[in-house]
Amino acid sequence: MYQFISKRSLLPLMLGTALLAACSSGAPTTTPGKTGGKAGGTAAGAPGSATDKGAHANAPTAPEGPGTNPLELGPAAPPPAAAQSQAAVTFNDEAANGQFADPVGDGAKASNRFFGGQWAVTGGYLEQSQGARMASLSFRQYTGDGFGTQGGVAPGHYRADVTVWVYQPSAQYADMVGAPLGILGYAPYYIDEMHYLLAVAKPTQLEIWAVDGQEPGTEWPITNRLYSRPLATPLQVGSPVAWSVEVDAATQSAKVWANGEELTTVTHPMLQDRGQRVALVSNGNFLHFQDFKVFRF
Repeated sequence: MYQFISKRSLLPLMLGTALLAACSSGAPTTTPGKTGGKAGGTAAGAPGSATDKGAHANAPTAPEGPGTNPLELGPAAPPPAAAQSQAAVTFNDEAANGQFADPVGDGAKASNRFFGGQWAVTGGYLEQSQGARMASLSFRQYTGDGFGTQGGVAPGHYRADVTVWVYQPSAQYADMVGAPLGILGYAPYYIDEMHYLLAVAKPTQLEIWAVDGQEPGTEWPITNRLYSRPLATPLQVGSPVAWSVEVDAATQSAKVWANGEELTTVTHPMLQDRGQRVALVSNGNFLHFQDFKVFRF
């Protein structure tokens, strides 16, 4: 059974005005195509990029023990007044396991760029506890009936919320993006393992990516990074990030909040109404997810 830690162990994420300040690198807020390289180039720090091509054999799992969990989750985005319905998943019993499924087939996993992971409801969280040996991603797709559809298919206008944090450090390979924490995020718009919108926090950065045909282990075009903003206070083990993303396929847009603050609205032609779902993601880091909610407009 997991237990909450003392305040001494938690270094909380400070968003709000802190997000307006530059991190230690001095990096400014950026726009697509102008993020540290030539427009249309590649981004070596993309969540799916690395040079280590080892296999996942003998990949470690998180050490046993409670890990580091926050005393409280902090602010969330205000509930949408115009929502027609809403639903939440509480990770208090094993029944919640049936509301998330691995959407990646064995053929894609044969490349070692995707892995199944070890996802389980435990201690009031959905936990991912399998490490990785190379740049790769593991997904869990929402399959519940919160949208009023079968298999978790989202409507054309919806919002999905989740809070995520790292409960154990995980420096499995030298090129792990965000090491030793990895990435903290989810895919509020997910078609398949190569087409999704990714809201992601790295230790010193918040980013939104349009993954439109890219695989882990490859360099992602800079133009696919739709938003980037530095964190003045770096994330630590146990620092929660509460994501909320409202997707509107009619305008091919997504409005993004982090810890209750509205960050941006991004647009991309990929964001069409075509059987999209919501998925959680790990790059081989040790994560706890909580407060998963969906809203239908």
